[in-house]
Amino acid sequence: MTVQPTTSTPIARNASLDAARGILMMLGVVLHTANIYSTNGGWLVWDTQRNSAFDAFTELIHVFRMPAFFWISGYFCALTFQRNGADGLLRKRLPRLALPLFAAWLTLNVSQELLMAAARGRDATDAILDGVPLFHLWFLVDLLFYIGMAALLLPLSRPLAHHLQRLEGAPLVLMLPALALLSMSFSIAARATGIAYEEVFGLTSLFRLATYAPYFAVGVFMYSHAKARDTFLRTPVAFIVGALPLAVIADHYTRGPGGLTAEAALAFEYLMIWISVAVILRLFHALFHRDNRLTRFLSDAAYSVFLFHHIIVVALGLALIQYPIGAWPKFLFVASVSLGLSVLVHLLLIRRNRVARLLFNGK
Repeated sequence: MTVQPTTSTPIARNASLDAARGILMMLGVVLHTANIYSTNGGWLVWDTQRNSAFDAFTELIHVFRMPAFFWISGYFCALTFQRNGADGLLRKRLPRLALPLFAAWLTLNVSQELLMAAARGRDATDAILDGVPLFHLWFLVDLLFYIGMAALLLPLSRPLAHHLQRLEGAPLVLMLPALALLSMSFSIAARATGIAYEEVFGLTSLFRLATYAPYFAVGVFMYSHAKARDTFLRTPVAFIVGALPLAVIADHYTRGPGGLTAEAALAFEYLMIWISVAVILRLFHALFHRDNRLTRFLSDAAYSVFLFHHIIVVALGLALIQYPIGAWPKFLFVASVSLGLSVLVHLLLIRRNRVARLLFNGK
């Protein structure tokens, strides 16, 4: 028999988090388009028309986007576990993640690799034989790992419930530094192994798993512990004005040879990230607190948009390189058209076709 975790006023479903997850995934369209026109370069497509504003834009989005996404994923993981137990969690979540991962990789990513090979005058066969990267699908690999660990550990969590209960009463002034310390602990533990940055079959790394695991784990915890969740979501909205740029600045100090300064900067960066995540979630709760047609659409279409937008952004970015148009007009065109076409793919293909829905939405 599966042991259910002890809970305190869990939320059956949260429309604001459905909307948040959808918008955070759709922000990938904005982020990947901005990469084309940033001055840093290094992305798949890099236009000659560039603007430093896109560098700041991408750095600011990176601060909160994936940490908030993994917090929400942990929250919904706990919800699914409470309803269905560990076996049900695996039955429901594994196909939802694994099928789109393989389907998108074998179709969209392979097609994108062929497109890039043609644009660079490279032999298509060589490009495929060299390996097709995961590109934007990396987060599905990490989620599969987290879900597997959750199914293993959550049934064992009951003996810890009374200890975890003590954490609920922590005031915000202690909670936020404690969360930063949690992230720091995961990072140090991963790096101490000496293999933190080694990629496992090109899929993920211990460092990346350790980076996002705290957000997922806290999302799981806060689903069941309403008092801690409410305290976290009372983080003042004004804090984000300083937290976002300070996180970006701190990140620059973490690079280089390391040392005490880099470690202190990393701890400070984690604090700013946790503040940003709390404020972002609070804002979504205020804006989308009721279940309606918009929140359901954002939740329903986001997966398709995220999977399909990448190849569209790459194709449009390549097509516009030859035109001497400014970076901003190009950015607005590529982002809006990519988003629109991805939504159309969802509405006209994924939602209407049972096989396509199974392969690209896992349901």
